[in-house]
Amino acid sequence: MKDIFEFMFPGLMLMWVCFIGNALFADIFEEYKSNTLARMIGSGMTLWEFLVSKVLRGMVVCWICELLLIVFTGIVFDVGWRNPLMLLMLLTSFNLFLMGLLALVYGHAKSTDLANGILVFVFLFSAMLGGSFVRFQDLPPALQAVGQWTMIRLGSYGIESLFQSRPPWEAIRPSLILSAMGLFLLGLGIRVIRKRFESGNVA
Repeated sequence: MKDIFEFMFPGLMLMWVCFIGNALFADIFEEYKSNTLARMIGSGMTLWEFLVSKVLRGMVVCWICELLLIVFTGIVFDVGWRNPLMLLMLLTSFNLFLMGLLALVYGHAKSTDLANGILVFVFLFSAMLGGSFVRFQDLPPALQAVGQWTMIRLGSYGIESLFQSRPPWEAIRPSLILSAMGLFLLGLGIRVIRKRFESGNVA
């Protein structure tokens, strides 16, 4: 049973964290409309600092949720989460990618509801092809070819590498990919959101 839990929980944990991160980011336009952002800027905070603090808050809350899930599954289901430093690196890179994706989608979506709809589809699609519901190896080859590049598959593959004591590069490579893509998406997303806020183009 322990092997089954070690297969299941990484992908499920990452999927749950996606929805938690989305819930944290979803009120960004409400803060603008309710003049919360205007009051913050009036007190000396810049728009850039506000957006960065939003991203950092999201990452910290995701870390806390991941830690609680790791401790819970370790105690209750005896899941052997190994190599804490490598695990932290993987989760940090995943959270960074998640925040970048959220910033980009919310920056381009015309409404919070539309952003939510897009992100729910992306998260479930990534979870389905990334091995959260069935073993990745049991998916058809064509789906594996697509699924290996999804955010959840990259994250869960790195965690699986720690479980199975594979060479360190097997965990470092997905972390580097997620980090690079996350920084790219985050830069684009924050730039788009700043332009929308500065122009007042918020539905």
